[in-house]
Amino acid sequence: MSIALVQAKTADSGSSFLNSFTFTPAAVSPGNFLLLSIAESADHAAVTGITDSMGNTWSKWFSSLTKIGDHCLEVWYTVTNSGGTPTITVTTDVFVAATLILRAYSGVASSNMLDTFAVAKDTAYVQSHEVWTSSPIVTGDAVIGGYMSTALGDSYTAGPGYENLVSDSVSNYVTQATQDNVNAAGGTASSSNTTSQWAQGIAWIAAIKPTVSAAPSAPTNLLASPGDTTVSLTWSAVMGASTYTVKRSTTSGGPYTQIGTTNIPSYTDTGLTNGTTYDYVIVASNSFGDSPLSSQASATPQTMTWYNYGTQPAGKTLPAIQSLFRTKYAAGKAFLITQSGMKDEMPVGAYRIQVPDANSTGGEPVGTTFSEGMGYWAILTAVCSRQDSPIYDPQAAAIFDGLFLYYNYYKDQNGLMNWRVAPNGNITGSNGATDGDQDFALGLVLRHRIAGDRGAINYGEEATKLINAIDQYEFLPASHSQYPNLMTNGDGWGFDRNIYMPDYAAPAHWKEFGIHTGNTTRWNNITAANQPLATTYFYKNFPTGYVPDACDRSGRGPVDGYGYKYGYNAIRMPWRNTLNKLWNNAPISGNMITRLANAERARANQIPDNVRAEGALDASSFASYINAAYLSGFCVAGVGDSATAQWSADCIDWLSNHDEPNYFSKSLELMALLILTGEFKPN
Repeated sequence: MSIALVQAKTADSGSSFLNSFTFTPAAVSPGNFLLLSIAESADHAAVTGITDSMGNTWSKWFSSLTKIGDHCLEVWYTVTNSGGTPTITVTTDVFVAATLILRAYSGVASSNMLDTFAVAKDTAYVQSHEVWTSSPIVTGDAVIGGYMSTALGDSYTAGPGYENLVSDSVSNYVTQATQDNVNAAGGTASSSNTTSQWAQGIAWIAAIKPTVSAAPSAPTNLLASPGDTTVSLTWSAVMGASTYTVKRSTTSGGPYTQIGTTNIPSYTDTGLTNGTTYDYVIVASNSFGDSPLSSQASATPQTMTWYNYGTQPAGKTLPAIQSLFRTKYAAGKAFLITQSGMKDEMPVGAYRIQVPDANSTGGEPVGTTFSEGMGYWAILTAVCSRQDSPIYDPQAAAIFDGLFLYYNYYKDQNGLMNWRVAPNGNITGSNGATDGDQDFALGLVLRHRIAGDRGAINYGEEATKLINAIDQYEFLPASHSQYPNLMTNGDGWGFDRNIYMPDYAAPAHWKEFGIHTGNTTRWNNITAANQPLATTYFYKNFPTGYVPDACDRSGRGPVDGYGYKYGYNAIRMPWRNTLNKLWNNAPISGNMITRLANAERARANQIPDNVRAEGALDASSFASYINAAYLSGFCVAGVGDSATAQWSADCIDWLSNHDEPNYFSKSLELMALLILTGEFKPN
């Protein structure tokens, strides 16, 4: 049975301040679900009770715990036991001006009807009030959004996919509106609207379940992710399911044994034997019966103290490396992260990464923000937000959210961050840069896997949106006549411009993008199309393990004013390829970083101080200096093979004795050290 909106009724206090409001909607049918939202113009006002003439019991679903401009919001509900025309009375603890919106729905489940609720409070003046659901929506739910505004006589425009917008206002006091999307598609959902005026407000979104009359269908999209003696399972929520049964076997195809039940679409199986493959299926159930078995998913738990592939730096314990990382991370936060330079309309809580030293700005003003820095720190703070990690930072989750607010604010028309923003907040570099966009997308994927989507930001949905934008606007389509699936440098470069930046290639990211979006074929094809140019060409033609800052689409250079040398663009290649080696045991990435580490240690006679920057691809010339930005890449490349593990350890010692107040050095040494902590993992 589907959910339908039966009626919507508004009421308000007019020009009076009252502590009791009585109104009568149209008749309701037996079993209708009634939802009442009350917006009050008083500091910390509270509804003390709701009664109606039919004797129904009303329950509070949500109450704003803090005021927004001396305004509060509450949402109450009831399921009527008998039909009729109710006279409803709402009582508050103080005299308030208020608006009330009653909505009646048919087809709602009579018990356990509340699926999810999420809320966002706008502490700044904005025109777009938006909130994401805190958990997945089941297909067939009714998704209801609501808004309260401090603007006088504000009017609303409903968000995409929503209808039945109902609003009411009390002149000079408070305005509110509701809208819904009944029988929504499955997945996550958002509620958004645009108001006619700049205003503070509270936005909320709720989902209610429909009545069911049959057993649920089989669960889909079962994913099994291995850990150390654990396997984590997730699947898509099933309409009408009240519980899920998890079954396991060590024989593919069964027979399966029940190991647990849950009422949410996820489960963690613990106490397993590392190296043993486990096969799982899920059964969905309700009062009408059980679903068929889901498709099988399998995983093999493994010891995860280090990575599955690669070699830990010789003689270095993980606690020692993690301690060094924490010291460098704290210094990097203090040096690079700021809340200054924000536009007035920027959401409260936004953070940005600044370039505070003149040596790193490329001639731009000190304090400029680049999207690449936003991407580095999206990854850093996502990983450091995991509470059971030895590199946990209690501030990381809030900083990540603030970085997202800034990134989101500066998106271009394609949903990608404009790559350069001046200290005063003006855009000075239009369109996206593929490296920063990919890193930020990976940060969102990791934050989604660590924290879920319980807060105001739906990390999983935002990751999907950004990954899809990267796919559409920063990679050539599969149908391109000359270069199918090839990477471009950003959405403003054009698909036919013959320039390629090998260090932007991020095959470890691409695999996770395919897993996250379910579009593994596309991202596997992207990897297959790009690795021959990004790494294989240079591995075959040069002895150093270097790639150039830029080349043409045949690998040759120089091109378009970029040097054909291992410069400040190219030095991002080692950490991206090391990640692919450690996560996926990718041969070409492993070969490339091992050659790089071997060539550097031989040329430097195993002494990091002897390394030099900006090498020609054939090692025929170098600059006269070395810094942490360069050395960190040679350091992390050393874990690709046991023969270079001591080189990696020697470079760690060098990094621990150097503290350079430089954007590139602090950012790139942190990316390398993050990998060396053993904590930068895809799951």
